[in-house]
Amino acid sequence: MSRESMRYDTAPGRRQLIMERLRETGFISVANLTHDLGVSDMTVRRDLRKLEQQGEVRVVHGGVSSLHGPMHTPAFVSRASMDEIGRASCRGR
Repeated sequence: MSRESMRYDTAPGRRQLIMERLRETGFISVANLTHDLGVSDMTVRRDLRKLEQQGEVRVVHGGVSSLHGPMHTPAFVSRASMDEIGRASCRGR
């Protein structure tokens, strides 16, 4: 969808796009949604609030996370591995 088509009366389409992106990534920031959808941050926040009221997502500081999406995204797995390496090196001291 083009940016222009995401404005005005397209809340259902925006929300569907948000849900599709969440299924892929597990988290999206408000800033990224604002840029990608070509709407204001208040419009994004209204969409997220509606999705949260419907029990579809969890709104968190700075963005939205999926309730049912991939919890172990590549970024998460990488951070978790680095955290474990750091803990292991601290235990070895």
